[in-house]
Amino acid sequence: MHSTPRAAGSRPWSSSSSTRPVFTTYPHGQPQARSFLITEALRGEGALLRLPDGTRFMTAHGERGERAARDIVARAIDFEMKKHGLDCVLLDATHLGEAFLKSHFPIIHARCLQLGIDIAAQPIERWPELLRSGRRRGVRPY
Repeated sequence: MHSTPRAAGSRPWSSSSSTRPVFTTYPHGQPQARSFLITEALRGEGALLRLPDGTRFMTAHGERGERAARDIVARAIDFEMKKHGLDCVLLDATHLGEAFLKSHFPIIHARCLQLGIDIAAQPIERWPELLRSGRRRGVRPY
């Protein structure tokens, strides 16, 4: 699909649109990995959502923080991106440690390394996927 140019800071969806963002996580800019999603289980095991400056934001959106339901997390990400004029937020699993990530997520860890993404050493960008638009964006190393 062809991307439609948009103004800097604008979103390719609107609050009045029937098209809504869903924040899936897959390696951005990796055509060979289009079907490889990085599981939401990382969040459930303690990965943190951060703004590009490193600030956690999910605690401001509910007491469950990053372990909130997917729809709450998606709305929080959308809110923060619009509030700060961001194109993405970060999913940070670095504090979990390489040994934990290798033992709990061996396939994800290995595949990300093959794609040049070390989830034990760097946060990854989390981009919105647009429902019903045919355009997808995912994650890339930060």
